[in-house]
Formats: sequence, structure tokens, C-alpha cells
Amino acid sequence: MQPRFFKTFAVVVAGSAVLAACSSGAGSQGFSPSAALTSGHGFSLKPGAVAQPDRSRSWMKPDVAGGALLYVSDAETYDVYVYSWPKLKAAGTLTGFNGPSGECSDKKGNVWIVNTYDSNLIEYAHGGTTPIATLNDAGQYPYSCAVDNAGDLAVGNIESTTGDAGSVTVYAGGTGSGINYPDAGVYVSFVGYKQNTLYVDGSNGGYFSLQSFKKGKFKTVAVSGATINVAGGVQLAKNSLTVGDQLTEGGTPAIYQMSASGKITGTTLLNSGACGQYVIDGKLVACPDASKKNVLVYAYPAGGTATQTLSGSFADPFAAVVSR
Repeated sequence: MQPRFFKTFAVVVAGSAVLAACSSGAGSQGFSPSAALTSGHGFSLKPGAVAQPDRSRSWMKPDVAGGALLYVSDAETYDVYVYSWPKLKAAGTLTGFNGPSGECSDKKGNVWIVNTYDSNLIEYAHGGTTPIATLNDAGQYPYSCAVDNAGDLAVGNIESTTGDAGSVTVYAGGTGSGINYPDAGVYVSFVGYKQNTLYVDGSNGGYFSLQSFKKGKFKTVAVSGATINVAGGVQLAKNSLTVGDQLTEGGTPAIYQMSASGKITGTTLLNSGACGQYVIDGKLVACPDASKKNVLVYAYPAGGTATQTLSGSFADPFAAVVSR
């Protein structure tokens, strides 16, 4: 059974259509479950289409391992492209994935790539081209990941392989078989840690959902100060929890800074058509823009107009992460 997020991203690109759907009875905070998933920067494969993994050899320039690297997954080419950061010079390409989506890195600089259609996660050393570990996420379609300070790896599963709502799988120390925690009614999009608490966003009954997860239990976080329509990335930055909205009512993406209780304390608006899993690194934020098939870099938290544009071999850039 194919997951519902195989459908195209065209609805988000045509923002007016999404906003019209939002105002036509779906409620003030979102869409029907299927619309929230298929318009919320899912994979850009058409229903029933089957893409083939790129079987060419992964490569990396030999002189890049000593510097910071930006990894960008592409949900259509099935590759992960690597660039020097923040200079954005091509550094390499990782291949062989079956639906690469979310990414996360740990304190060692190792990078995890969420390999959705094979229900697993693949780990690479900083600047490496050969996997150093693989974790199976049996029965799930993993979509995003995050690593806490202790090295625990949390995976956001958008739904199960049988079509049930999503869940979170936690691998203690980033190893082992993991423990799966079903998230009743929620199709999980992105996850991110703030200290030892995991924050999880997604869609529940057509509405945006944000929860905290700790010691095996989910707790709803009531967002105040703005309406989030399409769940975006979740990341700790400058000691503040940030949560993305891939399509605000103004028609552009936003990154919200918020307290642990859900109160929005700041807003970064981005002049772009889309923003998948962004990465905030110091005074910069990199945002994959599937509508323009590029990655845009902005001053953070100022936002506004992009200061750099990265154009490469992208077809549907999905997620970005920085590794050192």
C-alpha cells in the first residue's frame, strides 16, 4: 500500500488553491487529513508512480570533510546533495536511497537520512560516502528525525505501512530496534528536540497538531499568537523552539519562535514559494523550496528576501541539515 503523501505538491505551489480549501469549511487551522498531507510538501510522485533509486556511485570531494557541510535530500531524484556551508560549493552526492526525506545530525557530525519507502534510516559519517549504520523502522513510513544531546534518535513516522495514523520511534543511543509509540489520529510530519523533550507536529483530523513527547507520553501543545496551516520543520535554535508553517494565510512560509507552552514569541517570514525541513545555523537559515527547485538562504531571524540561492540538480528539494 502506498502512503498518501505520494501525491503531488502542486496544491501548495498553487497557494491560492490551498487557502481556498482552508476557507471552505475545513476549519480555521487547516485542511482535511489528505489535503494536509498531500499539500504539506509531501513527495512529488504522482499517485501510482514508482521511482527507481539512483544506483550510480556516491561521491564526495576529498577536501571537504574538515569543514561544515549542508546536506539536501531530494524527494524526486532520490539523491542527497552535499555542499560546503555556507559557501554552497558542490561537495558530493549520496545515492541509492528509496525515498529520502528528513535528515538530522548528531554532535559527532554524523548524518541520518530518512529512507521512507524502505522503512529505515541510514547513517553517514561527516563527509562520508559509505553508510556506517542502518536502523529498521518496520511497519512505518518514516518522514523526519532528530537527535538529542544524549544521542537518542527520534523518528517521526507520517503513517504506518497499513495506512494507520503516525507514530514516533525512539532508538536509545541511536542503535537497536527502537520503541514505537503510536500517536493517535496524528499523521506526524516533523520532530525536534528541546533539551530532553521531543516536539512533534503534523495533522490531526485536518487540523495542525503540535505535541510534546516525553517519557513515552504525548501532550498537546496549544499554539497561541498565530494560526499554523501546514506543518513545517521543528528545530531548537538560539535556545528557542521553532516550528515552521509551510503556507501561511499570507501565501508564504514562516518560521515561528515559540515558548514550550506554545506561545509564539517571534515570526520569520520567508519570501519564497515553499519551505520544507529548514535548518537554522547561527545567523542563517537554509530553506528547500520545491516550488522553485532550489534552496534559499536567509538571514535569521530577519527572513524576508533570500541572501543566497542554491540551484543544483534539484527536482523536489525536501530537507536540509548542517553537519560539522
